[in-house]
Amino acid sequence: ANCKNGNMYTSKAEVVYYLGTPVLKSATTIQNGVLVNWNEVNSAEEYIVYRKTSDSSWVKLGKTKKLSFVDNTAKSGTKYFYTVVAYSGDTKSTFDTCGVSAYYLATPKLASVTNKNGSVVVNWGSVKGAKGYNVYRKTSKSGKWKKVTSTTDTKYTDKNVKSGSNYFYTIRAYNGKNMSSYVTNGIATKYLSVPKLTKAVSNSKGVSVTYGKVTGATGYLVYRKTDNGKWTKIAT
Repeated sequence: ANCKNGNMYTSKAEVVYYLGTPVLKSATTIQNGVLVNWNEVNSAEEYIVYRKTSDSSWVKLGKTKKLSFVDNTAKSGTKYFYTVVAYSGDTKSTFDTCGVSAYYLATPKLASVTNKNGSVVVNWGSVKGAKGYNVYRKTSKSGKWKKVTSTTDTKYTDKNVKSGSNYFYTIRAYNGKNMSSYVTNGIATKYLSVPKLTKAVSNSKGVSVTYGKVTGATGYLVYRKTDNGKWTKIAT
């Protein structure tokens, strides 16, 4: 009671605990899913992350005390929307109804890298939702990836190689401007050119085989077969 003015006030009061709406920063495709980031909300204890597609409603994915969350259940070739709710005790914030979006493409799985006659052939697995693939190459572990081509195939033949050189390859899937992540270490090989056979001469000791030196080689394996036989290693 305010005795001076004679006004009366209720003896009961209601406390409202306010939490700000998390400000969404980004949703980014990474190797194992989609990484969602947002700004900190003062006094929030944890955050609840929600996801939806263009034709579904918001579904709870999980909760975290961090300011980021990895959605590792995303399916390749799908566009997702993400939003976040802050909470403390029984109090929850409102949320950004639009959310942030990401078109998820799985990281291409590198299958093999093989030395062929005059080239290196790289193979990888197909990615659902991809329209094509960007191929990157570098010549050392500490080097920078450089894009060498784009293709709709799941293999690439690199003819720009030199004997004795190391090559690393990695692949990114794309669909328009949407890009997948990539295997950061890539898949590696040391290219050795095919030895040029110059002659095979019969003599008193047997057959003498001569071939040219290969740059980068530390040794040679010698194989032999008969007309209808299979190649068998006979010397190193």
